[in-house]
Amino acid sequence: MSNDATEKIIEKLFQSPLEEATISLGKKIHPQKIQFCLVIFVFSLLFYQLGKISLQETTETKIASTSRLMIETNNFSIPFNNGKMDLSIPPLTYWLSAAGLKLFGNDEFGARVFVPIAGLLTVIGCHKIGLILFGSRTALLSTLVLMTSCFFSFEFKKLSVFPFSVLWQTWMIYSLFKAQRSSKKGFILYFWFFAALAFLTEGPASLIPLAGLIPCSIIFGKGDQIKKVLLDRLGWLIFFFLGLGWFIWMALTTNEAFLFFIKTWFLYPLTNIIQINDRKIPFYFLWATLIGFFPWTFFFLAGINKSFREARNPENENHLLLLSWLIIPTIILSFSKNIELGDVLKLALPISLICGSYLASKLHFAQDETFSFKLESAFTLVTMAFLGLLLVYASWSGAIPDPSLAKVTFFLSMHFLFLVIFGYSSIQMDFTKGMILGLAITVPGIIFFALPGIAGDEQFWAGKFFPGSREILKKVAQLPPTSQVINLCNSLYGIPFYTGKVVNTIENDGKFENSLLFKEKLRSVASEGTFLLISPEDLDFLSQLSGRELKENFSKGKWSLCCFGKELKTTEDESLTSSDTKQLSSSKETASQAKELSKALSSSTFSISSASTEITKKEKQTEKPSDSKSNAIQKKAQDNSQVVKSSDGKNKKTKSKK
Repeated sequence: MSNDATEKIIEKLFQSPLEEATISLGKKIHPQKIQFCLVIFVFSLLFYQLGKISLQETTETKIASTSRLMIETNNFSIPFNNGKMDLSIPPLTYWLSAAGLKLFGNDEFGARVFVPIAGLLTVIGCHKIGLILFGSRTALLSTLVLMTSCFFSFEFKKLSVFPFSVLWQTWMIYSLFKAQRSSKKGFILYFWFFAALAFLTEGPASLIPLAGLIPCSIIFGKGDQIKKVLLDRLGWLIFFFLGLGWFIWMALTTNEAFLFFIKTWFLYPLTNIIQINDRKIPFYFLWATLIGFFPWTFFFLAGINKSFREARNPENENHLLLLSWLIIPTIILSFSKNIELGDVLKLALPISLICGSYLASKLHFAQDETFSFKLESAFTLVTMAFLGLLLVYASWSGAIPDPSLAKVTFFLSMHFLFLVIFGYSSIQMDFTKGMILGLAITVPGIIFFALPGIAGDEQFWAGKFFPGSREILKKVAQLPPTSQVINLCNSLYGIPFYTGKVVNTIENDGKFENSLLFKEKLRSVASEGTFLLISPEDLDFLSQLSGRELKENFSKGKWSLCCFGKELKTTEDESLTSSDTKQLSSSKETASQAKELSKALSSSTFSISSASTEITKKEKQTEKPSDSKSNAIQKKAQDNSQVVKSSDGKNKKTKSKK
């Protein structure tokens, strides 16, 4: 197919007035049909190999284990993990995961099945918001940017609170925009309904996007509409029972819940909001945002510049609305210590809309436009070329230890280099839509090549592993029911999900040698035949600490399954007599240190032969005697040594005197 024919097809797909797109056959494509096509694409992207990769520690396994325990105990009100109550996140994510496990079985697919569905609904919500603010073309391009960005495609395949929270936030904001532009009260109730679901998913942090949207709407003369929304009594009633009901019930029925909620959800975020997050990487949140929206990063930066220019015109209030939606949450999250990588998803919609608005302004489908964003395209292609060459080197140089992962890396490098050639050809031929198409297939291509060859626990760098725990915990599940298993890994939360067991966990701070209490607990449970879940590098040390042999049965990824054996044999030296109270000082010790040591040592007995050998070694190291006392001790030891040698090989003992 020629470039002209391909361009005409793409032109027909993108060509659209304000509310609907028209093709040459005279038929009209309604926005709902466009949304249906988007759903099909996102469904294929997000559900592809959904259950292939092991649940990742600690977020995915923690949610999945708690959800499975809810089903087995039939207790859906109080979350428990490995026998302990866990109130770290609200329960809605647990309930959705438990529903998936109940419908599709206790596996990775069942635990994650509602996450791609949340992605589908988020994409539809983004398209609807784009229709309200800009029109069909911008809405379509914004949705394309969102669902083909790196962070969206991978986060909406992973079980966590953030995909569900972003889903409710998207429809909450859509309802807010509709309530400002419509007299129907239903949108006000929808706003409070989705706000309650967001609060029940992530807590107060889910309402951060409103910190920029509501003040900006008031500035642009929509204060009456905002007041009508915020003061609706029925809406507050919905939020109180649906959003706050579980928190209030837990605070009244559980003693420690009230203080935990106050500290975790209110006081802690407020006291840490002014503390810059303590990541090792400076400006961590900014870099995570820019990298997360690859390959549209440079187009987004150009869109920010365009939005600032457009915002100077009072008539273009939508651009200022998007900037406030983006900037205020970014400031709050950037200076907050209590932040996670998934918080970047809160900025997904404003970034996609800003980028889509910029692309729509550069594409004129009714005529052959010139290639108007060559600079952004050039930076993107240079970045892809660099990544491609870097991956080629990593796959061929042995930097990636796992052979299957190295093969996957090589195919990814070829994918990047192909896109570089395709994009460069599009620039040379002024084929604008070809460049957009190449960028749109970047992330889907990564998913297509990478996921089939990844299990989730491979070693991707020297000493670095993906945090998948499926294989090691399946070995634990295969142990006899009477086997005793002890877990020493604080980060291993997938035990209840993969094994169906509650395993005794000895808490530690990661520094075993600094905790006497940990040593006592370990020795109290260490018996022959007891299994231990540990990190491989701690095997020898824990064997010495427990006083027993520790044999590694199976090791995979970051963890090892070991078994206690017999007690270690210890050899004790013969004791010194009660009159021998002095120990010889080493060559590096001063005379005063030797005196302090001699006073601290208790009386004991020792073999003259062994003592004389030790003295002889220390004499060779010692260049000058420290004082007269040390000289006398050395001379006496030499005399005793001579006596022993003259005894025809018989072991005789004598006393050393000062």
